[in-house]
Amino acid sequence: NHPDIPSLHFFQMDEFFPINPDHKNSFSSYVKKHYAENFGLDPKKVRVMDIWNLGCKEGTNNGVLFEDGIDLTVTEREPSNLLERDQA
Repeated sequence: NHPDIPSLHFFQMDEFFPINPDHKNSFSSYVKKHYAENFGLDPKKVRVMDIWNLGCKEGTNNGVLFEDGIDLTVTEREPSNLLERDQA
């Protein structure tokens, strides 16, 4: 017996950060293409993450917040400016 693929629900539990979920190299894009399309999952039952906008102030996104890169030391020290505070 095989599972009835269209009846399954898929929940994405990971993402590359920070990357726009519409970018071809995002995990969300990979899930939509390789799992939903190739395995025949019902697109209405595929839940992907949108960390591009998650936790951001209105009118901005994580692409703006991290456009100059990511300084991981901010997770181990006090932020030195407002941008680092928002990144932390």
